[in-house]
Amino acid sequence: MVVSGLSVVIPVFNGARFVEEAVDSVLAQSAPPRELQVCLINDASTDGSDAVCRQLAQRHRAVEYVVLPGNLGVAGARNEGIRRARHEYLAFLDQDDRWVPDKLALQGAVFAERPDTSHVLGMQEFFLDGVSDYPRWVRAEWKTGPQPGYVLSALLIKTERFRRIGMLDEAYRYSDDVDWFARARQAGGAEAMLPGIVLERRLHAHNASALAARASHELIHVIKAKLERQR
Repeated sequence: MVVSGLSVVIPVFNGARFVEEAVDSVLAQSAPPRELQVCLINDASTDGSDAVCRQLAQRHRAVEYVVLPGNLGVAGARNEGIRRARHEYLAFLDQDDRWVPDKLALQGAVFAERPDTSHVLGMQEFFLDGVSDYPRWVRAEWKTGPQPGYVLSALLIKTERFRRIGMLDEAYRYSDDVDWFARARQAGGAEAMLPGIVLERRLHAHNASALAARASHELIHVIKAKLERQR
């Protein structure tokens, strides 16, 4: 199935070295959507991201470039893109990751076969870039092979459905996707997890080394919020 129209949200913060490759992976899909909108949301970067994003917007008609007046964090940047999304389907991609060429073909086929599907995910694979070994904060299972991609960059969903579940909680700096998936499951609907790889995640020297500890602290609040919603 060829997706009719797709809006892709890519938050950018000091990602000048990576963002062009991320955008290229969206534009190089084997089953491109009939209409495409790529929202590059610059979250007050201080490197050369602005120049790279402006060049991408000039080069590709599908790319829309937005500069935020201040740093909102990844959830805030994503929410700005979600508000601007104008097509039937919605997807995300982090600035330093990339989609595999068949991501949309694989996930679009699920919606064609099972129109009642809430959202479609797929496997994620990790690769090293510029480092010789995995950072200490990497989970042990990430080293063993592809893992289920419970992350927004592996998601394909109808825009209306995403908005109905709710925007991302900007109080979370690292766990906004975990919180959203918890709310999505509580909202019901059929989730599909494909056995094939749809996302390649880059591990590099500038990944936040303290991410694991900070995210763990936020996860306590995610779990608490989930329990409160179930009362």
